[in-house]
Amino acid sequence: MILFPISTGITTECFKDNSKVIYYNQWTPLSDHNWSKDVDNIQSIKEIENITFLALTRNNGTSNGILQLFNKKTPILAQDLRKINAIKRFFGGCIENIEDITKKLTTTLAV
Repeated sequence: MILFPISTGITTECFKDNSKVIYYNQWTPLSDHNWSKDVDNIQSIKEIENITFLALTRNNGTSNGILQLFNKKTPILAQDLRKINAIKRFFGGCIENIEDITKKLTTTLAV
């Protein structure tokens, strides 16, 4: 688990407004004034052509994770955003299932 401040960075912006998908086709750190090198950390990648930030969501619509996708071979289009929305619900649902199992495990161990 990675903890990050809730007031800085593109990652935080997506997590707070989980319906928001932020993407750039010709990305530089100056593309968004909310960019924070400490929170939106992509230090291991030397060249980024395009990037997408999205919050993973539970069935009730709340955020439970963040996903950053980068360097798609072609520009990000509207049809890609439909796929991205499906991904955020799918992976968010997987994490929600893990959260439920963990809660059950913790309850069982605590009894």
